[in-house]
This record gives sequence, structure tokens and C-alpha cells, in this order.
Amino acid sequence: MIAALLTEAQTDPVFARQYRTRFVEPRREQARAIFRRAIGRGEIPADTKIEVALDLLYGPVYHRLLHGHAPLNDRFVRDVIDTALDGIAPPTTARASAPAG
Repeated sequence: MIAALLTEAQTDPVFARQYRTRFVEPRREQARAIFRRAIGRGEIPADTKIEVALDLLYGPVYHRLLHGHAPLNDRFVRDVIDTALDGIAPPTTARASAPAG
């Protein structure tokens, strides 16, 4: 169903605006709130680029959905979240002292 909506959004600008307003944006706003709470609790850095973080989470899911090259299941979603959050989590002492490369 989502793939069909995305296809329609690519060809119909009016539908695309409605799709983003009614489907995409409410979900992203919920996720933004989660990130803001995590920042408030000190779980992730205050300067986290929330929009980029959201794209890091949603991108792989939509990639699998659209290409169908591998299963889109709960394990994959958990792995994506863990991997993305590990990349934006505050650095550990070991990571902070490692040379950039």
C-alpha cells in the first residue's frame, strides 16, 4: 500500500502535498518529539540534527519496502534503530580518544 502511495506521489503533485501533510509529516512529528525528549534526558547530544536522524531511520525502511531485496521485518527495524542511534549517541571514552579517519 505504501509503495502505491509513493508511486502516486511521484506523478501527482496535489496528491504528493496531501500525502506529505496527512501521512508523512504527522509520523515525522511524533518521531521529532521522541528525539526532543531524548535530548532533554541527555540520552543524545543537544546538537543532534533531528531531521537527518529521522532520514537515517526511515530511509532504510523505505529502501527495503521499495526494492524488496530483503525482508522488512521487526529484526531489521530494530537493527536500523540500534545502528543509527549508536552513530548519534554521545561518544564513549574509547570513541572520543580514537583518531578520526
